[in-house]
Parts: sequence; structure tokens; C-alpha cells
Amino acid sequence: MSSQLGYARLTGSEEPEVPGGGIPLPGAFHGILYYLMNNDRVALEDILVKVVRENVGELHENRVRHVWGSWEALGRDLLDQLEDRGYVTRRGTVWMLAPEFRGGRVKVLYYSHGHRELRVTVRSREEHETRELLARARARLQDYRVQLEAWGLYQGKVKTTLDRHAELLRWDGEQDEALDEALDEVLDETQDGAQKGSRTHPYGAVAAFTRKYLKREYPRWVTAADVARAFNATFPDGHQIPGHQPFDRLMVLVTNGLAERKVDTVHEYRGRPKVLFRWRQDEVG
Repeated sequence: MSSQLGYARLTGSEEPEVPGGGIPLPGAFHGILYYLMNNDRVALEDILVKVVRENVGELHENRVRHVWGSWEALGRDLLDQLEDRGYVTRRGTVWMLAPEFRGGRVKVLYYSHGHRELRVTVRSREEHETRELLARARARLQDYRVQLEAWGLYQGKVKTTLDRHAELLRWDGEQDEALDEALDEVLDETQDGAQKGSRTHPYGAVAAFTRKYLKREYPRWVTAADVARAFNATFPDGHQIPGHQPFDRLMVLVTNGLAERKVDTVHEYRGRPKVLFRWRQDEVG
């Protein structure tokens, strides 16, 4: 790590004489990465320090002065941590995103005590705009549902159709973070052997696993049953999902342009055609 003292200042976990912490670190880290991701991926250090100051807020001025002495020192500690993670690189006073950085939910800081990690979700402006459009669409669909319920028409085919559209609208940048968190929770529970009460997996965890599995297996074509088997093997102590369960999750990925599907008429299954899925080639990376 480039700066153990900087790490201690940020976490307050290494040296008792270093107060550390006390500021909104997620916003500070996110501010730097978001600015670089949406502004040509390059910026002078003094510009990023201003971004940090805006995201931390003037209310924390005294805390910053007490621990770091200046906003510049805080900015450097944050940038050093991101450099250690491989998300940014430095050339003199200029910082830039690493070529392979694509955003999403990333780990930015590791707390040695308790084995906790601080993560932030970084998305492009286009993704934020898409999320806003989807939010308005969801709100409008909800208005339709309420009105149909008032008329007694929210049933049968009408209900099935609206529910299907609502499910498709759930898959966006905002939900993606929640799905990752759900999968992390399932992983932690399984590894710790601490599952309590219901042994079923939340919808979000299965959906997140399906997405990650499909991307990892590219370019191989897989079936919903393949995904289910991989899920059950990953969580052997949990509730075993049936082979057909990931199918609608896979179809959501196809609808959103992240995956592609084909029908294999020669698949060995009693002569019946099988629907196969794989991650889209232009989405790999």
C-alpha cells in the first residue's frame, strides 16, 4: 500500500494517535471516480480535490483540518487508495482512470478489523439518465395498476401483462446495486454457516448470480438448467432452486440487450428444442 499512514487516517484502524474517519468516505471516493468517468477520464489533482470538498461538504471542514490539515492532504489519501486498488493512475499532477475501469460496484477501501470493505457504485451519466427514465415508467405503470384495481380489472391476463412489464422495468442501474448486495449476503451466510429461518434465496440473489454466471461463461451457450446447477453447487447448504427458475432472469437480460438467445433444435433432450443463452460479445469486458 502506498501510504499506511493515509490508510490509518481514513479508517482510524491502524494507529491510536491518528483520529481518522468521521467524514462521508463513500461520497468522497464516488466523487473522484464519477468525475473521471464522466469527464474524459482525466483530471488535474487540484480539480479532484475540489470534487472531494464538494462531496464531503463544508460541515466537515473542522474534521478534515484536524485529521489531515488540508483538503489537499485528504484528496491525496483518497487518490492513493484508488491507485492502490488499480482504479486510477498518476502522471505528475494529472490523474486518470485505469483503461480497464468500467464502473459499477467497486471496492475502494478495506478495513482490516472485522474484514469489512467499503464499496461504492459508479455509473456513467447515460446510466443515470436511463435510471430516471425507468423510474418515471415504473411510476406510470403503478398509476395504471392502482386505477385498474379501483375498477376491479386488475386480474387475469391484464394482471399478468402488467406484472411482466413491471418485472422488466425493475432491472436497471439502481436495482443492480441491490442485487449485488443480495448476492453478497447469500455468499456471507453460506460461508459462515449462519443461515437462519427461511432457507430460500431472495429473488435478487438468483438474478445477480445469473448475470455474473452468464458473463463469466461467455462465449459458451448455456441453458437455464445450467445456471440452476451452478447456483446449487455454489450454495450447497441453501435452498436448491429448480432447473427452470433462472429462465425469466435470463429473459430479462435478453430484453435489456445484455444477453442473446437461440433455439437449439438438435439438443439432446428427447428431441425437443432447447433455449440457449449467452452474454453478448460487445458487453464482455
